[in-house]
Amino acid sequence: MACHILKLQAELQYQIAGYLQSGGFEIDIRSLSLTCSFYYATLIPYTFKRLVLYNDETSAASIMHCLNDNSKWHYAEHVKELYFTNKYEELLEDALKRGLPQLGDKDYDSIEGLDQVCQLPTKAIQILANLTRYFPNLETLTVEWRLEYENNWWYEGYFFVENENDIPDLEAKHPWRALMRNVYNAIGQNTCCPSSCSSSQIPGEANSASNPPCPISPLKSLEIINLPANSVSSFFPSSDATNNFHRLLNHLDAFKISLMVEEYPGDHWLSNVDQFQYFCSRLDAYFFDHLHAATTVSVTSLCGALGTDGFEGSSNHSYCPFQLFPAHVPKLKQLELNNCCITGAVREFLVAHAKTLEKVELVDCWCDYRESWGQLFSELADAGADRLVEFTMQFPGELDFEEWEGEEGEEEEENGMSAEDIQRRVEE
Repeated sequence: MACHILKLQAELQYQIAGYLQSGGFEIDIRSLSLTCSFYYATLIPYTFKRLVLYNDETSAASIMHCLNDNSKWHYAEHVKELYFTNKYEELLEDALKRGLPQLGDKDYDSIEGLDQVCQLPTKAIQILANLTRYFPNLETLTVEWRLEYENNWWYEGYFFVENENDIPDLEAKHPWRALMRNVYNAIGQNTCCPSSCSSSQIPGEANSASNPPCPISPLKSLEIINLPANSVSSFFPSSDATNNFHRLLNHLDAFKISLMVEEYPGDHWLSNVDQFQYFCSRLDAYFFDHLHAATTVSVTSLCGALGTDGFEGSSNHSYCPFQLFPAHVPKLKQLELNNCCITGAVREFLVAHAKTLEKVELVDCWCDYRESWGQLFSELADAGADRLVEFTMQFPGELDFEEWEGEEGEEEEENGMSAEDIQRRVEE
């Protein structure tokens, strides 16, 4: 017997809406909200929970329309996450379909329309610079860089370490680098300080999208996805824009970062490229030095395992510099590391935060040959990790001990241990 969904009890209808929201059915819940005025009004907290902003006029104008809407719906109050991404990747894909050569940095920077697609419109800057003013309940800003990493032209620039003094000139030359600078500079405006509050409002005018009120609190969470291994002038401590960006980091509750994810052509990992190594060695100065209030940190580096104790200046590396040190993130409660080698530096960082850590998640991580899991756990226990309630390790697959039979035609040494001997010692 068919039952009209509107005839269901209100509690059950809300339960269905909650299931659609949490189960990855965003399209379905948006479609449901358009069926009638009742569901449109009821599902606004779900449909406007996450807004997407592109670096184009249409996307920015759409969000500004929601902000300037004086209806009873109050769309901006329901926004919990703003997701920003760029449209640069689509332009490159279209150019490649037209037969553009795949080698040569100059060829890519001369693509027709590249300057326009890498622009950050004024309205988009206004939105990114006033997040906590426009969206009073915003919790997270997510920035994902969709750049073309799969072509040789991109990696040609990674064979040599960039000079940080040249970064402003490179940003003036390459539109995609200027876009990154402009985005970070705009994000850095989301700080609550007397100077920013007094200068952000127009005297004598009511609060509106063009004249937002002073933010009640700074941005809570920032996530950067697919971050290119290229320095940005916004990260340097020599400019006012940088001070704003670092001031923003200083007030964050949560910070998540994942480095670029494409492999180096020829089945080599990016960890063997000098620029990637150098960029990892600067993550402390760019980000970690400024996370004074953060309680949650997540670091992912799928194409270059983190783990060495510092940048050594050689292109023959197994791991990339891991730049989290004991003095970093003093209020840390939750830590997630993805593709990291547990070296002495990592162990020291974990032990230094033993009294504040509540949750640790290690994904595809392994111990350096000079370290052991037992040593890590023992030192955490000795340091008094009383608040630690969850320690999770996820490995890519099952790990089995196999008996070594020696090389072909080679007899096993008389003092060699079998798999049974190893298992027996483990049990003892």
